[in-house]
Amino acid sequence: MDTSTNTEFEWIENFFPQGSILKNMKDKERILSFCLLWMSFEKYACNTEANFPALTQVVNDKLLTSSTIDFTVFEAQIKYFKNRYILADGNLDEIKLTSLYGTKAKKGNDLQIAIEEFLKDTSNNVGINLLGLLCIVYRLRNNLLHGVKDPSNLTEQMENFKFSNQVLMNVLTSLKKDNYTPFQ
Repeated sequence: MDTSTNTEFEWIENFFPQGSILKNMKDKERILSFCLLWMSFEKYACNTEANFPALTQVVNDKLLTSSTIDFTVFEAQIKYFKNRYILADGNLDEIKLTSLYGTKAKKGNDLQIAIEEFLKDTSNNVGINLLGLLCIVYRLRNNLLHGVKDPSNLTEQMENFKFSNQVLMNVLTSLKKDNYTPFQ
């Protein structure tokens, strides 16, 4: 396969035997946007080292102390992810959560605890909600970039990336409004 005559997207589509893995340009843009938004978030919010302590610090030291953030902008993302990971009977969807955490994840780690606390929270606690959202986005990022997500099934993940992109844009917008140092 000659790489000099193909665009990157053409090469990707030709590489996979089942054909196109992302059916339309909007899906391709959504994945590309997710990568660029995550890169910006990790650089500006986490000082290039995203992990659970860094996510906790972003929430506690930057977002919860923000004078300009409008927490209502996260309502659609909260609703989406709770609907995705909570069954109709109110129990957690263990199959979807195992997919989110990865099969190699150690049970009961801080990330899982924060996500499950977010999913179970009925008090609409802003800190729990923000940390839970960022932890879910972080897991989606890890699954995408570390090969856990099957490229041939990415089309099925577009809603996850749509709402994850919204979380990242809302956080970055808030940080910029607060004149957080990297944006000055």
